[in-house]
Amino acid sequence: MRSQVPHWLRTLQYLKQHCNGDLDFVAPPELTQDGIAAALGITRPHASLVLKKLVSDGFVEARILHIRGGRRRRTAYILSPSGFQVVRAA
Repeated sequence: MRSQVPHWLRTLQYLKQHCNGDLDFVAPPELTQDGIAAALGITRPHASLVLKKLVSDGFVEARILHIRGGRRRRTAYILSPSGFQVVRAA
């Protein structure tokens, strides 16, 4: 059975669970497009579209960081203060 919660809200809720600690230089792989897509059960291109919209709306910040266990820097997605407010209100 499919979840009735929209993907954008599920993405914000997921990021709230994983955005803790110091994310200035190194981020866990769960905060990349691949990690978010796998956790939510959606395709990576669909996750890309959802994240692009959330970044343009100001709910999520995209930062290029070292990814734990990776060889090069990648874009990590982190919940913004306005994103925290949306998740709290939901």
